[in-house]
Amino acid sequence: MTVLLIVLFTLSLLSVTMFMVNTSYLETERDLAAADLRRVMGAVSYESEALSKSATDYARWDDTWLYLNGENESYVQDNFTAETMENLGAHERQQRAPDLQEDT
Repeated sequence: MTVLLIVLFTLSLLSVTMFMVNTSYLETERDLAAADLRRVMGAVSYESEALSKSATDYARWDDTWLYLNGENESYVQDNFTAETMENLGAHERQQRAPDLQEDT
């Protein structure tokens, strides 16, 4: 009978210990995942702001407007050198002219 009580006590103690350890590990994993997600969201936000600033900057230039309307052929060579693209952290560029025609 004493052996049975010792075995039951040991199993109970082991079960409680495993539950506590597993719970602790799960909380730690959850906290680490949340921290990783915050870092990723911060990085995406930073890149988005940088892209928005560059796009806004180029959108306001008269040179850009003239280029988009076919009046500034040297625009790309003058404004998008390899050094400029590297400074912007850009691998490509895309510009679109607004539709200037009225609906009929």
